[in-house]
Amino acid sequence: MNFYFALKHYIKKKFPLIVKFKYQIFSYFEESSRSTKVKPWRDFPLYIPYSPDSFQKKVHWIFEAINKIFPLLYSLGKYVKDKEVELESIEKLCFDPKSMANAESLKKIFDKFGSAKHDYHYLYSTIFKNPSDVKNIFEIGIGNNDTYKNIDKRQKKWGGGIAYKPGSALRAFREYFRNANIYGADVVKEILFQEDRIKTFFVDQTIPATFNSLLNLIPNNFDLVIDDGLHTPHANIASLEFGLKIVKVGGWVVIEDIGTPALDLWKVVGLFLTDNYKSHIFLSKYESHVFAVKRLS
Repeated sequence: MNFYFALKHYIKKKFPLIVKFKYQIFSYFEESSRSTKVKPWRDFPLYIPYSPDSFQKKVHWIFEAINKIFPLLYSLGKYVKDKEVELESIEKLCFDPKSMANAESLKKIFDKFGSAKHDYHYLYSTIFKNPSDVKNIFEIGIGNNDTYKNIDKRQKKWGGGIAYKPGSALRAFREYFRNANIYGADVVKEILFQEDRIKTFFVDQTIPATFNSLLNLIPNNFDLVIDDGLHTPHANIASLEFGLKIVKVGGWVVIEDIGTPALDLWKVVGLFLTDNYKSHIFLSKYESHVFAVKRLS
């Protein structure tokens, strides 16, 4: 036995690289044997981010959402009502020739600027029948080049082909709502920009404190607040709570791109809101649904 330990010590001293390699191999098999083989897409469908990020990023956001969702729900609990949230088809919002014409006009503008807004033109053209009356719009999520490359791939499934571009939705809203000031925010600082009637700012939806830093930089009477950012439940709820602080009476807060498995969660969120708010879930044929809240008083 003493010979064995003497030999082991000699090898460690003379051949450290071999010993290091041995430990790496043993560690790999040990970790593999203890693996629980968790498959996020199979085991946590509620928390899947409905966004075109890489696989590694999506796995990260799934587990972060699991850890943060309930604290954020508790924070949102100060707003509670006992009413069912309505489920509505987004296409059926336009039920007359004028509203359909408005929707088609907005769709052409979205396409012109390369905005990945699916069939949301039905919603935005309907809730604001007079575009010239809209004064302030805020959108979280400007988009970056990697994200939009992935959107192009995903869009082929739906017969798309539009070359999506960062900042496109902000420019499209500027054209459609011709009297509105457009504000945007994103976690990627490199894509922030300023143009005529457009201002953008940094925000990290996973750090609610970054929302508070915007309060002195933007108005507090928005007609429309949109979350088209990270698309995970905890980020969405943080954006919703912020939107409720800055939306005016008669204005809307919209959470875009909600996957079908997460609809039950948004029904619960709708129940939290008081009678000062009217909640809707608009169902899209593209499987990217919308949670929309109108402030009534």
